[in-house]
Amino acid sequence: MGVTLIAGPPASGKSTWARAHWRPGDLLLDWDDLLSALSGLAPYERPERVCRYANAATQAILTALRRDGRRALPRPDHSWVIRTAPRAEERLLHAAPLPFGLGARVVVIACPADVCHARIDADVSRIPTRAAQHEAVDDWWAQYVLSAADETIDSWTPQGASISATSSVEV
Repeated sequence: MGVTLIAGPPASGKSTWARAHWRPGDLLLDWDDLLSALSGLAPYERPERVCRYANAATQAILTALRRDGRRALPRPDHSWVIRTAPRAEERLLHAAPLPFGLGARVVVIACPADVCHARIDADVSRIPTRAAQHEAVDDWWAQYVLSAADETIDSWTPQGASISATSSVEV
């Protein structure tokens, strides 16, 4: 049993990376998918009136993982938590208390902004929110702070990753 937090800017490949590593029996907590399921809207539309419920559901799931980890209860083989989380303290909030005394792996897909922008422009599902997605990429890079606990991947495609700096430090 382990927990991996995958962080990075929009269109960096977080969900693709998680799905490439996911196995049956794992938990995949993707905020975009959760928001889409709760709102009934396309994956990248962000109705503010529903976002708080997606955040509350995410926190409830993380709380259950923490609680269940302290008991001998059945739990997922591995948990994958996907968030943008540009700031180190935000990643620590999502990852630190999760892994039942084992430490969590924090993977940051630090895909360059120009690559993220190109992916957004090429993705027809992002057309309705393209401007907001571009702004979110720029905001992510303006706020990003590397942590010693981060395992950093420069870019991700289904064909593989380009790893720049790897840290095995667990939080």
